Amino acid sequence: MKEFICKNSGKRVKIIPASFRNACKLKVEAMKCLKGSGILEKIKNNLGDVKLSSLLQELATLVISLDTSDGFNSAVMECLAVCICDNSHAITEQYFNDCPELRQDYYEIVIACCEENLRPFFKSLSSELSTLLPQTEELQQQELPQTKVSL
Repeated sequence: MKEFICKNSGKRVKIIPASFRNACKLKVEAMKCLKGSGILEKIKNNLGDVKLSSLLQELATLVISLDTSDGFNSAVMECLAVCICDNSHAITEQYFNDCPELRQDYYEIVIACCEENLRPFFKSLSSELSTLLPQTEELQQQELPQTKVSL
């Protein structure tokens, strides 16, 4: 759980982890946008020659991809529905209508929600990959036995 005061509106927000099902939906929709943005392929192709300007451009592309995805926005709203503003209001689309000054904090709230709900998945993935990668490198370095085929 993460609690903070919004920078613009001064509202107190409590980000509560969503249900596993809703957090998984958010993860899937975020990954679809990441894959669809092409950023992974561009980073892979330019790994040794990444320039700050091109990285910022790719990040902007990813943000636009996320922000224009109905699936991602729907998943975020499902996750936000369990979060609380000013100790009493669920953060829903209706609350953004009822409290328009909260809109100026929309991205701050969405980013906090994504961090709270996605970080556990990627922490686990990172841990697993760090275990698997050394094993993979060791296997690649070992010479595979040659088999002779006689006809």
